[in-house]
Amino acid sequence: MQILDWIDQSNLKSVQKYEDVLRKRLKKLGYHLSKQKTIQPGPPHIELKRGSRKRGFRITEIASGAIVDGGNYELNMADVDRFWLNEYKQWYVKRREDRDRKQLKK
Repeated sequence: MQILDWIDQSNLKSVQKYEDVLRKRLKKLGYHLSKQKTIQPGPPHIELKRGSRKRGFRITEIASGAIVDGGNYELNMADVDRFWLNEYKQWYVKRREDRDRKQLKK
């Protein structure tokens, strides 16, 4: 299983691929991951050189559309990865308990 620590974060392609992986993982658990570029508040300026902008994420429930975390797109990729890992652990424990309960019935 790929995690955030294993990818090269200086390579934009690998970061984008990992974002796509997180989207698929969260979708399986019933969540939607959305991304927005956030710009620092301040006077308007002309950007002469295209640099890296901060990107923020938000997690919403697919069924209800309620915002679960990152209301103003304030989550970074590490926060999203941590959220997914916690939800996955809960799902895995529940699945294992259901499987054990079925084994006991037999």
